[in-house]
Amino acid sequence: MFHKSKRASLSLKTSIISDHLEKGVSISELSRIHNVTPATIYAWRRNMDKKPEESYDINQLLAEIAELKKKNKIITEALGEAKIDQHILKVANEHLKKKWMEQQLALSKKSSAKKK
Repeated sequence: MFHKSKRASLSLKTSIISDHLEKGVSISELSRIHNVTPATIYAWRRNMDKKPEESYDINQLLAEIAELKKKNKIITEALGEAKIDQHILKVANEHLKKKWMEQQLALSKKSSAKKK
């Protein structure tokens, strides 16, 4: 004898648990009414006790999103400025290396000319 198991929706689970907690209907009676084993109803109740109800304040979430957008813009601008600074430093470093190499070459030419 096989029977197809059904999954109960969250609204059905909530309804059954609220009937038990708020109206005082026994779990065995709810089990018979809804054709669900008592162990399943006890499991639903246990699982619902573990999960805290989450409530969101939409205005607070929108304010947080706006703040994050501002911070993102600031960071993006700062990153752009940092890239420009990095490029300027790279160009300056290459220029200084070139000048240093020219000075070393000039010094070596002077020293070799003195030896002759």
